[in-house]
Amino acid sequence: MELKRKKKMTYFTIGLIFLLSGMEYAVILPTIWRYLQTLGAAPYFLGLGLSAFSLSGLLSGPLFGHWSDKTHATKKIILFANLFEIVGNFMYFMGYSKWLLISSRLVAGVGTGAGSSIFGFMGRCTAHEDRSTVFASVMACRQIGLMIGPVLNLFLRLCDFKLGPFVVNKYTAPGLFMCFMWTLLQLVVVFMFWDLPPLEELVGEGAAGAEGAGTVEEGAPGREARWGEPGRE
Repeated sequence: MELKRKKKMTYFTIGLIFLLSGMEYAVILPTIWRYLQTLGAAPYFLGLGLSAFSLSGLLSGPLFGHWSDKTHATKKIILFANLFEIVGNFMYFMGYSKWLLISSRLVAGVGTGAGSSIFGFMGRCTAHEDRSTVFASVMACRQIGLMIGPVLNLFLRLCDFKLGPFVVNKYTAPGLFMCFMWTLLQLVVVFMFWDLPPLEELVGEGAAGAEGAGTVEEGAPGREARWGEPGRE
């Protein structure tokens, strides 16, 4: 597959990652307080639930960024981080207790740390003149997710059924929905994301190729002259 197509598909996948990141925060926010109330939580648990997600992302971000700088294995990092999103959202869906709910946000927040490695990846693989546009487009995807998230509750609030031992209602449905979406994203990352080579490597290869072509062209007239010498004798 040509590099240009790989690049487009990779950036499209990155856009989806940030879209879901925004959706998750916004789809949970409208119902988490009522959800906690059904589990007998005190008011301060709302603050714990919201800050737990951000705290784990704050702590995991530098770790994922360091991993990315050392290995440049951004795809593996994203797949690993998404596992925390999947598990965390499933824990939120289960919702057996207020402490499980807080723990679920703590686990899911670890997945947001992959954003640091993605930004490093984009910095390595984009030209200086295109970098601002690419970063702005990615952040716009997150903002779109923040707008879409609350709207999804218009449909998720209609859920009222059982899935085995689990109850699916307007409080648990956001967790199940995001668990499903992050699972789908895993497949998208597997098939549509590539660890593109740094831009400096591509520029270096292009310069080396041009230099080699120039050497061949310069040597060609010399060979013609040598072949012509016996004829002149």
